[in-house]
Amino acid sequence: MRFSAGDRLGRFMSNMQALYQVFNRLTAQPECQTCRLCEEHVGLVYLLGNEADKAKHHQLPVLTTSNGVQYLGRTPHGWCSSFDPHKNTCGMYFDRPLCCRIYPLDLMKLDGKLWWVIHAECPIAQRFKREHQMGVLAAMTLAMENILSEEQLESWLVQDKTSQVIEAFTFDTSKVIKLRPYGESLGF
Repeated sequence: MRFSAGDRLGRFMSNMQALYQVFNRLTAQPECQTCRLCEEHVGLVYLLGNEADKAKHHQLPVLTTSNGVQYLGRTPHGWCSSFDPHKNTCGMYFDRPLCCRIYPLDLMKLDGKLWWVIHAECPIAQRFKREHQMGVLAAMTLAMENILSEEQLESWLVQDKTSQVIEAFTFDTSKVIKLRPYGESLGF
């Protein structure tokens, strides 16, 4: 059975909604009201599926690289174009992209292997660690893998690699905590 481009896009978008649901537990954490580490340290906000359309609806600049990677433009001061540094808020919070929704979780290639990690500097990550809730975050990554299509994973990895090139990305591995390798069981 062959699927049309519209059918594939529909399935892709349905998966995006399911992925957003996985991370509801990370939504509107109290630490976010006074912190802006994700804004200062995460880098480019890349867009999957119809997230570029959502950004344009909010009248935000969407940039596209020569290999088709889309991401939000930044202000002259280096902020994400959706971030208001005076109010410490996101202008499209309820429509924010997946890469923002999952923070402080991330998917990174470390020593040639794909890992789910958590950014250790984030106060949410510190609280989850302090409260012995890292298993909750690891379970979120497993749930995400069960929903994430190969196409979405491939797009994510291409976008992540592109953002690293654009930003001349350097990374300190001491700033992340490894949760589990991608594709492996939880182990507890």
